Amino acid sequence: MTEPLGHRRFVRNVVATIGGRFAAIVLGLLLTTVFVRTLGLARYGTWSFFAAFVGHSSVFDFGLSVAVERAVARALASGAPSGISDTLNTGLAIAAGVCAVLWGGVMLLPSQLWAPLGDPVEVARCIRVLPLCLFASNVAAVCTAGLTGLQQATTVNALRFVGSSLSAGVLIALVGSEVERLDLLLLIQAAGLVGTGVAAWLIVRHRVDAPLFFRPWAMQRGIAGELVRLGGTVQASTIAVQAGDQ
Repeated sequence: MTEPLGHRRFVRNVVATIGGRFAAIVLGLLLTTVFVRTLGLARYGTWSFFAAFVGHSSVFDFGLSVAVERAVARALASGAPSGISDTLNTGLAIAAGVCAVLWGGVMLLPSQLWAPLGDPVEVARCIRVLPLCLFASNVAAVCTAGLTGLQQATTVNALRFVGSSLSAGVLIALVGSEVERLDLLLLIQAAGLVGTGVAAWLIVRHRVDAPLFFRPWAMQRGIAGELVRLGGTVQASTIAVQAGDQ
């Protein structure tokens, strides 16, 4: 069972959050330096456009992370940890649905819209894998939200740092070996996010006094409605600012 949120835990969570953001900045600068030197400015511009969406799930997670975190915390506080399994599985099911809708929407957009992003063939490849990469990002968002709902922000930031470091190392090694397919590099980045999500899921299962099974197909309609209502409100209130930042 998770310990109560005391002063020391609160301070640790805040410090871990700040440290995680600082580490993300350092890794981003390292990747940028290597990619610009290897890919060139034009191709790096194409990469960074797509990588920004994959690496920052808050733009297209439709508020799932906030909604799942709140639902998990409430289930824990109410003494009903069995609801955590239903919440996480429903969140993953919604993420899969969002991915399917995005994929269909992206495929319907005219190719002329993407022309300014770079080489048409390369951009088309990136567009084809983008929804799948966004799904990986949302999987990580849902699973790590389960941990933050358990007051485990320190663990979440440690997982993100390890996952980002490993994927950055693989990306640098691939680019250094002259593997420059941008869609492949995007998928590698997405794989790191999935790994973070899987690790978060396993930690939640270990720390909750209730079974946690992977069953996203058994979506609970009541929980889905709650997550969509809260998540949709969060997304609607923040999407303009987030999209502008990206």
